[in-house]
Amino acid sequence: TYHVELQIDGDLHVDATSRVDANGCGWADANAPGPGYPSIGYRAGSHGGLAEDAGTAVCYGSIRRPVLSGSGNRSASINVGGGVIRLNVDGTSTIDGTVSANGLDAYWDAAAGGSVWISTRRLRGTGGITANGGYSWALTYGAGGGGRVAVWLTAPGEDFGGFPVTNITAYGAKRKGTTKNERV
Repeated sequence: TYHVELQIDGDLHVDATSRVDANGCGWADANAPGPGYPSIGYRAGSHGGLAEDAGTAVCYGSIRRPVLSGSGNRSASINVGGGVIRLNVDGTSTIDGTVSANGLDAYWDAAAGGSVWISTRRLRGTGGITANGGYSWALTYGAGGGGRVAVWLTAPGEDFGGFPVTNITAYGAKRKGTTKNERV
């Protein structure tokens, strides 16, 4: 698995054309804490939320300090969970692009989202912070569970007024074969 960990002594700006990306950089196989395999048959990966067809998989990791990758299943090349992003920013973080640790989509059972943990004095911008599970393209296979996201605002009295909290997600996915490609 891959981890991005940055200590930033000043401000951070991820502009609208930029990203901090750990998509598909997590676990790919049965060594993961939340794989569907070796449950009964193959299943999609779980992490902060259970996969659509979780089988015997379990949720794992910390809600407050997420530092674990998302689980995948079946194939290391096409079904890999999200990795880990840890940003510790002494100043203001302005996110107009994306910070993402999403699980990969797959034809069959998809992967779970990874982890994003941001500590910053203030959060501003209009971008996205995501650890979403991957879609399954087939009607008969499962979509990946959501990962985990934690954002700590360290300035006294600071709130999320400068960033749309609806842009911070760790959704599980639905099957792409369904009527709408929506997250749950």
